[in-house]
Amino acid sequence: MVCAVLQVCDVSLQPGEQVNNLNVGDPRFTVEPAITGNGASQRLHLLIKPLDVGLDTSLVVTTDRRTYHFRLRSTRNEFMPYVSFTWPDEAEAKWAAIRLRQQQEKHDNTLPETGEYLGRLHFNYRVVGRARWKPVRVYNDGVKTIIEMPGAMQQTEAPSLLVMKGRGLFAKPETVMVNYRLQGSRFIVDSVFDKAVLVAGAGRGQEKITIQRCA
Repeated sequence: MVCAVLQVCDVSLQPGEQVNNLNVGDPRFTVEPAITGNGASQRLHLLIKPLDVGLDTSLVVTTDRRTYHFRLRSTRNEFMPYVSFTWPDEAEAKWAAIRLRQQQEKHDNTLPETGEYLGRLHFNYRVVGRARWKPVRVYNDGVKTIIEMPGAMQQTEAPSLLVMKGRGLFAKPETVMVNYRLQGSRFIVDSVFDKAVLVAGAGRGQEKITIQRCA
């Protein structure tokens, strides 16, 4: 380290690190402690000042974590105002903490039944109508639409799904069949629709549910 007379060189240690012993070869270099922060973020600094020019000596600092070896030189004008270190174990710990947070966030935002990540799903649907098998949840992943049905549907015949298309000013919407499959109590539709109906039965006994995607 290069220091200058009438200037201070600041050596910053790792947060929480404590000095055990400090030995300087030439007493014409003074080393004083300074502290910044508090609690777990408290950091110890070594303030190094030479009393003369042309000095060349060594400094050994032992801490509760490691040993530092410095070579100290003094000049009239040139000096290093601030010195700090990087610690590979600290950097790895930070990356590990980031990975853990990402894993926890993904776990907290994943549907346990399907493993689908909520961050990629859209749930903005309105479900209107009354039926024993009224969907409990509707969402899409940008490619497929998933309609989750209640357990009661397993005791009855599954309703038919029809998608409504053609919403022009003078054209009545028409219902069309789309590709879908039943997976347990879920309808998996191979498209993202704006409006669809689930229909079961006929005549007065017909049950109908309308599903509308909201903007």
